[in-house]
Amino acid sequence: MATYLFPKTLCHEMDQAVRKFWWMGSESKDRFLALCDWNSLCLPLDRGGLNFKKFGDVNLALVAKLGWKLAKEEDSLWCKVFKAKYWGNREQAFWNSDLPRNASFGAKGIMATRDLIRNEACWILADGGKVDLWASPWIPWLDWDKSRAAFNPLCVPNPIKVSTLIGADGEWIASSVQRWFVPSVASSLHRIQWFPSSQDDLLVWKDATNGMFSPSVADIIPFGNRLQRIFRNSTRCVICGEAEDSALHLFFKCPLAKAVWFASRWAIRSDTLNFGAPRDMVVWLLSPEFLQGADVEVSGELWRFGVCLFDALWTARNRAFHDQISPTWRGVLAKVTSATAYLHSAWESPTNAGGLQHNPATIYTGNPVLLVDAAFKDLRAAAGIVVAISEGNLSEAMAVCYEANQPLEAELVALVNAVKWCTMRGWNLMVIASDCQLLVHGLHARRTLDWRLAGVFWQLVEMLDALPDVKIEWTPRAGVLAAHKLAKWAFSNSVSGLFSAEDLVPLVAM
Repeated sequence: MATYLFPKTLCHEMDQAVRKFWWMGSESKDRFLALCDWNSLCLPLDRGGLNFKKFGDVNLALVAKLGWKLAKEEDSLWCKVFKAKYWGNREQAFWNSDLPRNASFGAKGIMATRDLIRNEACWILADGGKVDLWASPWIPWLDWDKSRAAFNPLCVPNPIKVSTLIGADGEWIASSVQRWFVPSVASSLHRIQWFPSSQDDLLVWKDATNGMFSPSVADIIPFGNRLQRIFRNSTRCVICGEAEDSALHLFFKCPLAKAVWFASRWAIRSDTLNFGAPRDMVVWLLSPEFLQGADVEVSGELWRFGVCLFDALWTARNRAFHDQISPTWRGVLAKVTSATAYLHSAWESPTNAGGLQHNPATIYTGNPVLLVDAAFKDLRAAAGIVVAISEGNLSEAMAVCYEANQPLEAELVALVNAVKWCTMRGWNLMVIASDCQLLVHGLHARRTLDWRLAGVFWQLVEMLDALPDVKIEWTPRAGVLAAHKLAKWAFSNSVSGLFSAEDLVPLVAM
């Protein structure tokens, strides 16, 4: 399905089998009563459906990935062979050329995705030298059918580039625009913004960017006013609807942002902050007045938190717009806490890791090692705990499913279950390895990382005090890969239990 475009009749038959099985528990019965139409069942959960995927849609999406590689002129071997075989040396052949009648079945399927890509993608113009005037999607507010209708019907479609409409000063050549386009479109092309001519034209997926980029650093992220100029979007914040959509509002003034800033360890009242430009936000984040004279580690923790919060808020805003998913401040805070921990882990140099081990092999010092990791999503978690005698030599394992409010809590509960297993089995000499550096560092320093997790944190500390020869050490993800894969499998299948070495091999080999 990721290579060939299936016939529609075959996809319909596979959909029919799923429908029969859903309503009757069997796909062999010819008569059944469907209490709801199939299109409604295929809608996303948040729109009242059951999120079934139609085989035709899945097949088209998978094959469109190959078409996308050709559209953006990926420099891979198969793309070069494909272009040389069917188009020779012609430029932008994906947009303006058809395949010969003797083309392979796979090639015809890939090119059949061209209409989907044209409707869902758009060129961001630089000098216009790579964009086919007639055949490429480059007018953001027009779908493909309307784009073709935008041209003057008296003009003969010639293979020319958009660069022929742009003058040396970077402005549209009015006489050429008026000649090529119908008046309503010609008068609105000034709304298109492009990169400086020193950059190449860029092909982007519309839903991924939610708008076009701006050459101005201060306006690099598209907000309400710019989106309205391009797509006629509302200028109101899509999360709260209380104010104009802007960088200042999203990152500091929106109720969602205010709640997360105030819930941070600094209890920042972000609604009292005012910035004249987006650049001022960055300056404040790197050197806030209230942390003047503070330790470098403390100020570094703030800017890491701010960077991750900006990213989480931007993602929440886009999901609210595209998927109609309303974010919660607890969910955003959980994502920021997790991202901050991973960022700190990646940024920390080996010489300043507080004695934490960095080589996976160094955790094997003759004693058995418990590899521990957790999987977390949507307030659900699963722990994978694997006993390793030596690197690559696994003996048994345990998986536990439970509820958690944030990734750090999931990792903490996973360690609690590992220590409980040690107590139950009488393992007094044991190394417990985790890839959550922030948590392991906090246990070594006996300092809780979040007051909401203080109860579980100190429970774990007391359990470790009762087992003085059980050590918790940090290792990179590669060192606990078996536990990571087991946790993901247990999470996906909601399975808890014990596993032998034979049971474990196929699970950790996935």
